[in-house]
Amino acid sequence: MSEHFSEHELEIYYLSPEELGESETEKILLHLGKCQLCNGHLREVKQYYQSLEESPESTPTERDTAFARKLLSRNRLFLPGRKAELKEKSDSLVESFAEVIEPYRSSLTERFIRYLRIHPVRSAGVFSFAALALAAAFMSIRPKLDKNPAIAQAKDGFLIVQNGHGDELWRKHIGDKFTMEGAPPYIGGHPERVINLKDLDSDGTNELFCIFGWTSMDFPFNNLLICYNADSTERWKYELHRTMQFGGVPYSDQYKFYHIEAGDFAHSGDIEIIAAATHDPWAPNVLLRLDGKGGKLISEFWHPGMLREFGHKDLNHDGVEELVYGGQNNRLQQACVVVFDPRSVEGSAPAPQGYYPNGFPQGTEKYYITFPGSDLKQFATDVTNEVTGLRIAGDGTLEVMVNEPVRIATGTLYYYFDSQLNCINVRASDSFTAAHQQLERDGKLATHLNDEYFEALRKGVTYWDGEKFVNHLTMNPEDNSAFLLESFTG
Repeated sequence: MSEHFSEHELEIYYLSPEELGESETEKILLHLGKCQLCNGHLREVKQYYQSLEESPESTPTERDTAFARKLLSRNRLFLPGRKAELKEKSDSLVESFAEVIEPYRSSLTERFIRYLRIHPVRSAGVFSFAALALAAAFMSIRPKLDKNPAIAQAKDGFLIVQNGHGDELWRKHIGDKFTMEGAPPYIGGHPERVINLKDLDSDGTNELFCIFGWTSMDFPFNNLLICYNADSTERWKYELHRTMQFGGVPYSDQYKFYHIEAGDFAHSGDIEIIAAATHDPWAPNVLLRLDGKGGKLISEFWHPGMLREFGHKDLNHDGVEELVYGGQNNRLQQACVVVFDPRSVEGSAPAPQGYYPNGFPQGTEKYYITFPGSDLKQFATDVTNEVTGLRIAGDGTLEVMVNEPVRIATGTLYYYFDSQLNCINVRASDSFTAAHQQLERDGKLATHLNDEYFEALRKGVTYWDGEKFVNHLTMNPEDNSAFLLESFTG
């Protein structure tokens, strides 16, 4: 015997000491009492097999695999000149290995432990080598992992991607404030507006779109939209850079994305992205229409205020889903709804003279709708009311929530439209009613919330006719969706 016992001998001592005999077992026991090196090797063997016992259902870790390969590597010296003997033993080995393979419903780790219990290591010969080879093979095998991203989230500074079973596929560190906790309501209720999953190439595997400017972070990613492949590699990225002038007034190249929508809204077979970005601070804003597969810019629409709310529906039953955005027009100081054909999102929104972007024509939106300020506006904490919610029903009717920000309460008015976008009704929320009645009692308002009051608000809804706002349903004549439909159908 050499000065120290081999790890292989220590394995036999731990797994099946009766095979060594009483004399050999006593020698090892005495040696372990004074040899730290052999004690360390024995400890490593114990920890490995004990970890298997404690977690029989777990998938083998990289450490398990490495150790199994280490066991295998010790027996390399037995290979030269032993091929014939190995072949002779193959039939009996197959029979023995069948006992491991047969209970295939058990985990690989559980099968390995079962095999060791039935067939403890007997020698450093062919059988030992084959058993270790089998163990190493089992340790190298993993259950097939579903690698299709199905869940993506911003949490604790990381972009975390999981499959449909909740198994983590990969993660990327973005920044400490990259998290859904404390996100604005229009994001918290719709996380797909900042991290979206879509199958771009119809291969059954999702790609991922992500923006970062919606967070409170101040870092270079704010103007960046990135598309990742399923394996976390970057597919493409779009960086927003613009030096714009509105009425001759320059605006710096400083933008951040705050909202994205991805889908095949035109039912053409291609995924497109509509990404919303704002100049930092406040305005102007822009909607960018991008090709999903390659990130190529198709068109852009400039708007003097944020468009946070979104819905989509085939309102006129032509097979194309209209895009419905809600927000505020800071220059008009009114809440607004903008409706697009998804194949035509370009130009610039209605605004006072002197606030049109240089080089951009009038917008191609189908409808541009504004909402009057109520008599609470004189007590408002903001220069304009704002659309804070959109709901499109199955029959195409539309509910628009318009926030009236006043000091004593945040009141909401609900405007209802039929599927042709005629405004048909208006009602007040409880908080709006309470604020209005309080101001009435305080002698600050002479109006009352009755049918005439809500009818006046309904009549105050206006539509852009291409030149001016009018109080009846009108489509923007610059909308070219009819031309587009004709060109697409030949």
